[in-house]
Amino acid sequence: MTDLQYSFIVSSALDIVEERVQMGHQAFKGGNPALAAAGGVALSSGDGPQVATRELYLGALTAQEEYKVYGYMTNTKIKFVIIVEETSIPLRENDIRMMFRRLHGAFCDLMSNPFYLPGTEIHSKRFEGTINAILAGQ
Repeated sequence: MTDLQYSFIVSSALDIVEERVQMGHQAFKGGNPALAAAGGVALSSGDGPQVATRELYLGALTAQEEYKVYGYMTNTKIKFVIIVEETSIPLRENDIRMMFRRLHGAFCDLMSNPFYLPGTEIHSKRFEGTINAILAGQ
């Protein structure tokens, strides 16, 4: 796949993430407990107000013959997208979920570094090592 194709796939996936999150927000605002369809659950604590919790892992966003795209959005609205090429060995949802958790943890560690300036290009051997380990399936 070319860089342009990856860019198109990621752009499309980010649109789907925004749509799912917006759909979940509107469902909760309208009092519709169908928030689960958008990845969230409306919780009520007795007589108190309802609180929306959202699953960070958004699941499969799109699927083609040669690849699947999965999404994840943190509580601070940082979006991660993983594109997985279809192989003879299918990945389970838990495997993808763990990839995102490790990626999120590595990203949090990077943001906690007082020498990293948010919004700049990432130059971290530790972050890169975690990404390479995720890609290698370790």
